[in-house]
Amino acid sequence: MLEIKDLKRHFTLSNGRRIRAVDGVSFQVQKNEILGIVGESGCGKSTLGRLILRLIEPDEGQVFFGGEEITSLNRAALRSRRRTMQMVFQNPFSSFNPKIRIGGALMEVCRYYGMSVPEAKEKINCLLSDVGLSSDMLNRWPRELSGGQLQRLAIARAVIAEPSMLIADEPLSALDVSVQAQLLNLLDDLRAARSMAMIFISHDMTVVEYFCDSIAVMYLGKIMELASSSELSHNALHPYTRSLKASAPSLDVFKDSAEEKASSVYGETPNLQVLIKGCPFAPRCSHALPQCAETLPRLIEFLRGHWVRCHRFSVC
Repeated sequence: MLEIKDLKRHFTLSNGRRIRAVDGVSFQVQKNEILGIVGESGCGKSTLGRLILRLIEPDEGQVFFGGEEITSLNRAALRSRRRTMQMVFQNPFSSFNPKIRIGGALMEVCRYYGMSVPEAKEKINCLLSDVGLSSDMLNRWPRELSGGQLQRLAIARAVIAEPSMLIADEPLSALDVSVQAQLLNLLDDLRAARSMAMIFISHDMTVVEYFCDSIAVMYLGKIMELASSSELSHNALHPYTRSLKASAPSLDVFKDSAEEKASSVYGETPNLQVLIKGCPFAPRCSHALPQCAETLPRLIEFLRGHWVRCHRFSVC
């Protein structure tokens, strides 16, 4: 369904220094699969989502969707492909024009994709039912709705065109925990009913392990570990992945506190303007080897279907 090859995006600041927001990312997403992308704030996961849809243009690399390379498409050709790839953004309060009622915002999308007015009205009413909202919402202004209601409407708007790929960029971060659970179930139901593939971007390791089929762990623009959710939940290899798992809240009173403390990571994310010669996680890693500060480890398949970027495994 989707293949990313060595995707890069660097931003140049006013002082001439460059930030490597996405730096050589490669992965595949199969049909009906949910791929989770997880990492700390500033790791490049949201930029990656925008690069895939060409909301931001990549500096290097290729994006193949359904076997077609979309990084080389012109504006007109890309516009026709956009119908099959949609995105749900992080902040539901900025996702809608405050000067347009909800009904008008949804109708605008339907008309953009060439639907007649009767067809659009039927489509909108069906989607409102699918996301658990009443038709009364259509006459209301965005400011009159809660974050959960707006995010449901944002999801409905994203699936109006029946896309085969949906990118959800931290869609739960601004919502209450109870609403988060409802939206996770909603996304899963919509995905199953429409046979969509999905990229789910989050900083919450617990949610990603529960919701996703496979997980890519990002740090400073690079994928550090990539494996199935079940494999990563019991056999995380990279020290950064283990630190993310250790920092997640747990109700397990028998959890080994010594092991959790050993896996915890301390310190701040390095200055993004400073180029790190070796492994980007080496300055914060308690297991770093001498070569970690000198050379960047390759992303290797250490176990079948389990990829890791770490010198400790590349020498095994």
